[in-house]
Amino acid sequence: MRIFKYKTFEKWAKKQSMSNDDLKKAIAEIQKGLIDANLGGNVYKKRIGLHDKGYYKK
Repeated sequence: MRIFKYKTFEKWAKKQSMSNDDLKKAIAEIQKGLIDANLGGNVYKKRIGLHDKGYYKK
């Protein structure tokens, strides 16, 4: 599997406080088949839980 991280995504991820470890965990889950949607053409949708937002918020 080839993984690409574009400059615009890098900027967005930084604003969201998303670390490379969060991305690596999501990629490992995708490889195990835990995906939210298959968009076709080997493109997948995966939601990533961030520790300071959403469910994890204190």
